[in-house]
Amino acid sequence: EVLLRRRLNPRSKEDFKNLHEDIEKWRDVKLKELDNDQEKMTEENRAEFGQRIFDDELKLLQKVGSLRTAGRKNYSKQKVQRYLENMSNDIVWEINSGEKIRVEFSSKLYASKLARMYMTLGDFANQEVTTRLGHLVEAKVMLESISIPGAKDAIELIHRECDLLNRSIFQSLSGLRERMLNLFLQVIEKETGKPIGS
Repeated sequence: EVLLRRRLNPRSKEDFKNLHEDIEKWRDVKLKELDNDQEKMTEENRAEFGQRIFDDELKLLQKVGSLRTAGRKNYSKQKVQRYLENMSNDIVWEINSGEKIRVEFSSKLYASKLARMYMTLGDFANQEVTTRLGHLVEAKVMLESISIPGAKDAIELIHRECDLLNRSIFQSLSGLRERMLNLFLQVIEKETGKPIGS
């Protein structure tokens, strides 16, 4: 069962290596069948069967490639989520008596506010247009107080999305939103001085 799950949802390099090896074995078995049936087939049928094998192999390799891409996106999304959660977590100190107190620093509160805004902007699927416009305006105001590279570009993308939403044009928003989120994340990293990998 674990093996089947790893085949259907590969995660590690080893899983993908095994999938590629399985595809190669499948292709070799099919080509051997083709060689064994050589006397029974015409040259034309043989070429057609061989082409079908290679077409099927190509489809399988493309499927593995799309699984790998989806896995990378999922890993990247989880990494960003952990980064933002760590930025937003409360700082708890234990004092001599053993009591724990929550300490708030203005830099931590600001980082937490940026992280919440990023998560809100990323949750566009669950927002109605008017709610989305309100969040975009709030993000714009937040970015206007930041004077680092990338903030102005993010503001420009916010303006574009607002314009498209106001004109009820909903196509091509996904690429725009992804670029805006990437810029906003870069702004967070530069503003807090904590890159994602740290």
